[in-house]
Amino acid sequence: MKVDPLLDQIKNKNCFGRCIGVMHIIEFQKRGFPHAHMLIWLHPNDRPKTTQQIDKMVSAEIPDPSIDPVGYEAIKNYMIHGPCGTDCENGCTSPITPEKRPLDEIKQYLDGRYVCASEASWRIFGFDIHSRWPSVERLPIHLPNDKHVSFKGSQNLQEVCVNAGTKKSKLEAWFDVNKIYTEAINLTYSEFPSKFTWHPQPGICKQRKRGDVIGRLVEFHSSSGELLYLCMLLLKIKGAVCFDDLKTVNDHVYNSFHDACVALVILQNDQQWHEAIAENAHTSMPPQLRAIFVNILVYSPISHPRSLWESHWGCMSDDIVLVKRHLTENLNLYLSDFEIQNYEIEKLLNDIGKSLRNFPDMPFPGDVFFPTLRID
Repeated sequence: MKVDPLLDQIKNKNCFGRCIGVMHIIEFQKRGFPHAHMLIWLHPNDRPKTTQQIDKMVSAEIPDPSIDPVGYEAIKNYMIHGPCGTDCENGCTSPITPEKRPLDEIKQYLDGRYVCASEASWRIFGFDIHSRWPSVERLPIHLPNDKHVSFKGSQNLQEVCVNAGTKKSKLEAWFDVNKIYTEAINLTYSEFPSKFTWHPQPGICKQRKRGDVIGRLVEFHSSSGELLYLCMLLLKIKGAVCFDDLKTVNDHVYNSFHDACVALVILQNDQQWHEAIAENAHTSMPPQLRAIFVNILVYSPISHPRSLWESHWGCMSDDIVLVKRHLTENLNLYLSDFEIQNYEIEKLLNDIGKSLRNFPDMPFPGDVFFPTLRID
């Protein structure tokens, strides 16, 4: 099946269930055959929840030669490596040997990359190499009187300042949309691109006539202060027409976005930190998640760090057993949950002069791992 008909089956005919998002990328094997890697998002009610439901969608079996001889031959000839033996030059597996000399990965990539005839033809004809649906629109955030201004070096500075005061940012345009269109007051900042289009040159928004778009707020570090709290409010509050509306809770205008978050009980139970780790767990590797946790622990006003750790330590520790087995060359190495949980976090904290001992609520790996550690 060709890519476009397959995408039509997934997106429009719901062969796997209601599709709410799909992206794919085209790659080429050394034999020259193009193939697509796809990531599909289904509606929560249509996602497979049991192994039996997954087996109905995913099959990695070799076709029965008596039932599907054409499929069997295709798989046997083009999709299987082997049979491998001691004389196999391109074996399926290779022993892991420690690398003693430094590697220049960029040079290796340039030396090893080549473009086959199929890929060259694909690119010459201008076929899409990747696509995603729906489109994602980046939504910048700024504090009052602190928006970004772009200009050319040849422009007059006074003219730039005048234009900056009149040209709306995307966030300010959202405020204006909420004043004009009644249907907009039921949308958050991240939802409004699905119904409205942004025109940067005049700095206005118009009602969307076609296309599917979702909004994504820019990310902020846990130590970003008011910007982070403004981002949290924009995810919750609908129909705001000014910054003061975002700071208003029960008809009371608070002095800061932080105070408004406290009034809305967003900060009381560390909910924002749970959401931050849970969201990044879908796109980040375990080392990145551990770095996020350490940043939250050190630089953020977190109320219950142990609860945050116990809720998310699994996704932050997925790689530790594999890494330790590789380092020890012991494929049967077993680590208890206690050994897995805190060792890497303590190492990251030590790198910035901190320790889990600085956080009484957090469990410590024990002297068996860090017998000579001294952190004041």
